[in-house]
Amino acid sequence: MVLRSRGFAETSLAMIAKAAALTTGAVYSAFGSKATLLEALERNATTVLEDEARIAFASAPADSAHFIDAVVEAVAATYTARRGTLRSLALEARMDPALAQRLATVNRRIVSAFSGEVARRYPQRDATRLQHRSGLAFLVLTSALRDRIVFATPWPTANDLPAAELNAELASMVFTYLDEASAP
Repeated sequence: MVLRSRGFAETSLAMIAKAAALTTGAVYSAFGSKATLLEALERNATTVLEDEARIAFASAPADSAHFIDAVVEAVAATYTARRGTLRSLALEARMDPALAQRLATVNRRIVSAFSGEVARRYPQRDATRLQHRSGLAFLVLTSALRDRIVFATPWPTANDLPAAELNAELASMVFTYLDEASAP
């Protein structure tokens, strides 16, 4: 919770220890430094993101529309559950090119898996065009959810969309975009 409210850069190991009901010495003993703690958070978060993406893709319904709905719900749930950690990693990545590159590599693997699942659902379509479109669609989807959930970016209009409506609109947008791209 402390990372969610303050971010990693503004949070000391003593604050993290207090929030975890540990002594500062116990945290230093386990991690040695704040940098090592960030590495552990990164490993955990990226492993969870990839695992949850695989599970979502594999367990989603076979038809395209319900597949997109399931993916949007899975991404939103993952971002919501790990908001503080993902926010901290994203902010740190802006100042740490090596971290940014590692996170980009994870994103490429997830996008590749998503593109593969989309291709399975549209086997008769132009694979190259569909791969480009599915990559862009996933980027737009995750960017919108990341900004809204992880960074709590205010909605750009006066009427805020509830989470369920936002998810439905994003799913509809992605499905329409991919369905148009898959037309022969």
